[in-house]
Amino acid sequence: FNLAPIGTGPYQMEALTASEGRIDGIQLRVAPVYRQRPEGAEGFALDRIIFRTYPTLQDALDAYQRGEVNSISTIPKEAQTIAQQLPSLSLYTAFEPHVGVLIYNWKRDAVSFIRNQRVRLALAHAVDIPAVVNKNLAGWAIPADSPLVPNSWAYVPGLDRPAYDLARAQELMNTANLEFESSATEEPTPAATTEATQDATEEASGQATAEATAEVTAEVTESAPVPTSLSLTILTLDDPALVALANDIAASWQQIGFTMTVEAVDATTLQTRLEMGDFDAAIVELGFEPSADPDPYVFWHQGQYQTGQNFGGMDDRRVSEALEMARREPYGINRVVHYRRFQELFLERAPALVLYYPLYTYAVDSRIQGIQLGFLSSLADRFRTLQDWSFTDS
Repeated sequence: FNLAPIGTGPYQMEALTASEGRIDGIQLRVAPVYRQRPEGAEGFALDRIIFRTYPTLQDALDAYQRGEVNSISTIPKEAQTIAQQLPSLSLYTAFEPHVGVLIYNWKRDAVSFIRNQRVRLALAHAVDIPAVVNKNLAGWAIPADSPLVPNSWAYVPGLDRPAYDLARAQELMNTANLEFESSATEEPTPAATTEATQDATEEASGQATAEATAEVTAEVTESAPVPTSLSLTILTLDDPALVALANDIAASWQQIGFTMTVEAVDATTLQTRLEMGDFDAAIVELGFEPSADPDPYVFWHQGQYQTGQNFGGMDDRRVSEALEMARREPYGINRVVHYRRFQELFLERAPALVLYYPLYTYAVDSRIQGIQLGFLSSLADRFRTLQDWSFTDS
């Protein structure tokens, strides 16, 4: 049945192609009955579309130069210079449905200071994220300003995030009331208790409740378990650009008293370490595809530790509640409000650092016109405007 699929879209399968006993392509043609429907009465100038697969990117580039194909589905960053030099090949760019983030391991006792909101805010203020992203990822990613993907209906641009401010970062570290193993039995100082109560009042915006006060006070004065030092290792993929990014972040944190290490590993090891919780902090890309609803629940909800993709066990009740309310709400206009609150809380409480949005590059013969890349819930969405495509020989 899969070799003769039935659908309701504008194109239908005409034939499969094979080489050496393996299917390596598919041919589509416009469905006659679709053109009889109102939505198919105009456009769809491309009568046939042929997909071909190649074992390597170089093979695909060679096929383009031989005239076998008119587009290449993905041009990775390391091949963009080569693609730009090919004659009559146009490059289209959009946001991938991913966001690059630096997550912390909230469950690891050796870095239990991460559970202290003042420490997390200090770490956020200590890094000039736009500068380090533009320096190291130029051409294939841009600085992120939200845990949601741009162009999504739920994304809110321009929200305040902790600005780069080393003095503020150091002030937060000085007032974080941190304890280490040698002083784990000491009682919190009066000054620390006063600051904790003040924080609770400010966060409640004039509506301080017993619950809010208890939450923030516990977060600042938590005394067990305690780490032995301000030491952090950033785990990252062994991609030179990401390693350089991690090193710049590490250098920034060293300026406020942290002892830093960067550890680069291959993709399989990175995934295994994340799933095992074997890291202090890690740079990861979170993918939203194939859903057009950018539901971040699986990444940031308390209950998704070990069962979902909340690899570091991020445990912030306010963030979780915003996600729960957004999931329960059936009306889009109200869901926008809840997702806005989620994004505001995420930036205010800094449970992780949003770093970058990776860019997707699609290469197409310049004779094909009408291509527009908007919001991509998956890379297949590059065909969303296929009705308007046309091919010219000029």
